[in-house]
Amino acid sequence: MKVNRTLTLLDLSGNGIGPKGAALLSEGLLANEALTTLSLSDNLIVGLNERNFGTFDPTGLMALCSV
Repeated sequence: MKVNRTLTLLDLSGNGIGPKGAALLSEGLLANEALTTLSLSDNLIVGLNERNFGTFDPTGLMALCSV
């Protein structure tokens, strides 16, 4: 993502991305100037599933919010 200048839409829905993955993704987003649409629905970005099972971890969400 850091060097891609043509990717404008990225759909990562339902990929099981957790807090660590979201934090790594945010690093790539910081350097990307072409991406305009990113879909992250149905992932575990804060470590919880749709029924709030899991361990809450805000690090991935905080990293994405800082982009």
